[in-house]
Amino acid sequence: MWYSIELLRTLAWLAVVVVLLAVFFRKPLARLVERIAFFSSPFISFRAFGQAVCEEREENHPPVASSPSQPFEDRPWNTFWLGHDMMWTVDVLLREAPKKHIQHGLRCCLRNLRAVGLGDSVQYNSIRQYLDEVTSMAERDLDRDTRLSFAQRTSNVLLEVGQKAKEHQTRIDSV
Repeated sequence: MWYSIELLRTLAWLAVVVVLLAVFFRKPLARLVERIAFFSSPFISFRAFGQAVCEEREENHPPVASSPSQPFEDRPWNTFWLGHDMMWTVDVLLREAPKKHIQHGLRCCLRNLRAVGLGDSVQYNSIRQYLDEVTSMAERDLDRDTRLSFAQRTSNVLLEVGQKAKEHQTRIDSV
């Protein structure tokens, strides 16, 4: 019986300490929580955008080797990463990630478009235009409708690039 009273007293002090910490350290704790990229428990799990260690900045990428004579020629990895980066950028737009993530995704798309030989294509110019538009906008101007528009336009470019890649495929067995 006495231990249940002690347990309640301990829990009450714990609650007081947590409330005081939350009140006095609200801003530092909020910044700490913003940096959480993934959280999982038996009851809830979520992912949030944050600067992950594995994400490299554009300036850390090696320069693109000379473009192939034909689009997509001997560039399967660049083709894969082009599709990945375009889909990632659409995902970032739809999940309302910060502007810097959108810019990073668009820069990666441009790099891989050059690498697969589409550096002078309509698709390259479209992505370049989207990057210029995003760069010129303030973070607060990237509202839901604007992000949805950019996501749709980027998806359309992805479909066009996919069609071009399909046209240039060789050595494909029919299924």
